[in-house]
Amino acid sequence: MMLIQNEGIYLGPIKDSGVNESSGGYPQFVVQLEAKEVWNGETWEPYETDTVEEMRGYLILADKNENSTFNATDIKTALGWSGKTYGELNFTDYSDKVVQFRVTPNTYQGKTKLQVASIAHKDADPNRTVKKLDKDQIKSLDAKYGAALRTIRDVKKSSPASAAATTAPKTTPKRTRKGKATVEETAETIWNKFAEAGTKKEISDDELTTLWDNNYAAMYNTRNEDELSSDEWAAFGVELATKL
Repeated sequence: MMLIQNEGIYLGPIKDSGVNESSGGYPQFVVQLEAKEVWNGETWEPYETDTVEEMRGYLILADKNENSTFNATDIKTALGWSGKTYGELNFTDYSDKVVQFRVTPNTYQGKTKLQVASIAHKDADPNRTVKKLDKDQIKSLDAKYGAALRTIRDVKKSSPASAAATTAPKTTPKRTRKGKATVEETAETIWNKFAEAGTKKEISDDELTTLWDNNYAAMYNTRNEDELSSDEWAAFGVELATKL
């Protein structure tokens, strides 16, 4: 038995498999694969070599944020795994189950070697390139990174040169009955203050986003951001500050 010698997309049986932890502590599916056919760009053709060629893949199933990876989704489709437990994936015998797998070069610490990058159902389109999330996954992503989206929505950026050449019009702050100036608070002003304070305390963007979304849901439930008044944004800002 030899290692697969060429980059490509192959079709072949699983010889052995199981689940363990990667060196970084993440769950991974370890799978030994034998190349029987190779995709030539138009059709499958026999992979003819003097000896059997195999390769072992190490496919991470979850990332540092405890989200399932594309590998996990591909494995679920390719093997019929329910996705309920890693135990099922570990103890099920997938020997001789034919799958499609992609071998690509990987460079690490200056050394390049071939690796199994992914597996797929045997009948998947070998020419697929871009992987897209489904509707539920996109909805979850929008919710998770809502704060990041807010920073780019309806915000126009200018270069330093153009900014220097343009003088911003002066605005008169609102004044209370006692004559004290007040600031018009918006989602953008509150987020900027919150992000600045969080950065000083070395809180990650993911944690800040989670704090923002959870507290917004607690205070204003499903109300649209555009419906909130300056006073409501100010109150939200005060509540957020207590969470840092």
